[in-house]
Amino acid sequence: MKTKFRKIYKKLNLKELNDIIFILRTENKSSILAKLSKKNIVKYLHEAVKTKDLELFIVTQKNIIGYAILACNPEYLLKNFAKFKKDFFIDLFLNLNFLVLFNIVISKLNFDKILISGKNKKVISESLNLNLLAIKRNYQSRGLGKKFLKYIFKSSIHKSKYITCETDNERSNNFYKKKLNFKSIGKRIRFLKLQTVLAKKL
Repeated sequence: MKTKFRKIYKKLNLKELNDIIFILRTENKSSILAKLSKKNIVKYLHEAVKTKDLELFIVTQKNIIGYAILACNPEYLLKNFAKFKKDFFIDLFLNLNFLVLFNIVISKLNFDKILISGKNKKVISESLNLNLLAIKRNYQSRGLGKKFLKYIFKSSIHKSKYITCETDNERSNNFYKKKLNFKSIGKRIRFLKLQTVLAKKL
């Protein structure tokens, strides 16, 4: 089956949304987005398509088998979350996700970057940010992630000297470093696990 990469420009249908939410919840479990209700994830995905600040990309082989969200600047991730802060807060609070709420607060106050040097904070603030990237489990280790990212770098409407991403597991860390030549530039504070911040010069 032919693999296709594409950027999403219009509202996703129910099947496409369900495919992305399944991948998000199985492969990006530790992300804030994965902790939200389906209704609020759908809101955020629609916003990612609508706003110029975020870009949503997908990988398909008949069905969606991977997705990525790219921000033109890391600050726009929180800015776009802020649009729905009341709904998201209620959602997280009712589901007792207090650690997630705490992580949002320390991020908003910039306390999460105290372990990162001033020079690298500047790199982060001026970079594109690969907020989320995931390939469905049974399609991994086939080189799709590398090809997908090359497509994203080429197709993004936003340009920058650097692209950054964060990871909290060794497998993703190795993927970005060994397959795509990202470099570690510091640690971002997250409870209960620190995130490694990675950057690549474009």
